[in-house]
Amino acid sequence: MKRFLMKAMAIAALAAGSARAQTEDLPTTSNAAFGYWRAFSQLETKDLDEGVDRALIDVVTGKSRWNEKQLRPVIDRHLGALHEFHRAAKKPVCDFGLDYGDGFAMTMPHLAKARALAKVAAAEAEALADAGHGADAVAGWLDGLALARHIAEDRVIISILVARVIWSWNIGGLHRHVGTGTADAGDLARIEAALAQAPVGGFDWATGLRTERIVALRMFDGMIVSADPAAALRDLGGSLGEPGAGNVGTPPSDEELAEVAGVLGVSVAELKDPAALRKLFGLWRDEYAGLMGEMEALLAAPPWESPAKLEALMVRAGKSNPLVQMLMPALGRVGQLRQVCEAERAGVLGLVRIELKTREGNGEVTSLAGLAIPPDPFTGEPFSLRRSKETIEVWSTGKDSDGNALVFRLKR
Repeated sequence: MKRFLMKAMAIAALAAGSARAQTEDLPTTSNAAFGYWRAFSQLETKDLDEGVDRALIDVVTGKSRWNEKQLRPVIDRHLGALHEFHRAAKKPVCDFGLDYGDGFAMTMPHLAKARALAKVAAAEAEALADAGHGADAVAGWLDGLALARHIAEDRVIISILVARVIWSWNIGGLHRHVGTGTADAGDLARIEAALAQAPVGGFDWATGLRTERIVALRMFDGMIVSADPAAALRDLGGSLGEPGAGNVGTPPSDEELAEVAGVLGVSVAELKDPAALRKLFGLWRDEYAGLMGEMEALLAAPPWESPAKLEALMVRAGKSNPLVQMLMPALGRVGQLRQVCEAERAGVLGLVRIELKTREGNGEVTSLAGLAIPPDPFTGEPFSLRRSKETIEVWSTGKDSDGNALVFRLKR
């Protein structure tokens, strides 16, 4: 009897609370990062057997089919994390509270965790698709694209590169699912909306570069006005993992100065002369700002214009002062990655629009004209359409850095 009364009181309290909730607002947040951290706290991927982890990667990259016996326990262990992930992915913004003021010493512990969470979530979507739950699988892949977009909101190039990996797992899942020809109209419409709204290349690649440029220029400005510019330079070497780090915050020894001078190709006398060193800082700052400004503009330009120019720019950067080279991100392949992301976005969007057009009952699609498919990011020209008895294929007219055209197939 006592237990029954306690349960009745609990139900009454909940009912009363529910009634109050109709008239009183509860605290909420639109920041997805809080939900992702709750998901991260429930990750157990570090304990995965190496073979199981490899199997997860093979599944989410499309190299192998879902293995229920081997991989179901992984999903079951992460149901709490996945629940938080799906809730967070619906949030409009994401701010992990990065301390950009720390410059190149800024810590970003969420990136490895986000990649691990995304791997489990993409595997869950593959499991759902394998079990015939296409709508739920599509929802999972779209949430994965949302996570990628949220990580890219860090506005740092390394975050965008992690986001690119997460993007590839989920756009690949959507490609395979749409390619079966079994996605229903509602799923196709949701995929179309998500890909149409995504920026060219999936993310704002130029913004990530802009943040790094601002951080480095502020660092240069700080060294120029430093009371001991040689010590500031030595301390920078420590944050970059370069020789000559020494004891941060203390005047550099002659040995440390000699080591730094050797790395930068200047004399010890110049390092010991504050006025001369500040002048060098100003020259290096201007050199860095010019190169990064050009790179930023290229990553904001149409994707077919940037890779060759980025490669040429990196050759020029390789001839700059060693300090400038240390600060420059290795962007030779970034333009190519941006092209591939855009090709994936445009190619899957093309398949979706072909399928939707076919289902309108106007006959088979024989041309891509009128489908508003973005241009081939390798050439700027339209994608090509090829048909056979078994498939409809959307081809990029250009080729990626490995010399391959990207092909997107839809079963007829």
